[in-house]
Amino acid sequence: MLYIAALIGRLFEQKEILGHPVSAELELSESTIKTSLVRLFQKRLLIRPDKFKHAVPDRLFGEYISQIRGYDGEGSQVENR
Repeated sequence: MLYIAALIGRLFEQKEILGHPVSAELELSESTIKTSLVRLFQKRLLIRPDKFKHAVPDRLFGEYISQIRGYDGEGSQVENR
């Protein structure tokens, strides 16, 4: 989810993530997206300057996230798709 937000690179709404090609590839449901956005906001990995819009707080952080797509969350690099 954070990767998709970094790819968008600007303010976005939940429906934009739902329509993004990467989320379609991962078959993300609307409830999964909503829950993930709330958790990322709580952890301060996303900001919410408007009630229904989100963004990655720092452009450099967003670029970093978009470059490490192969990260599996366990500390290992996986082969990039």
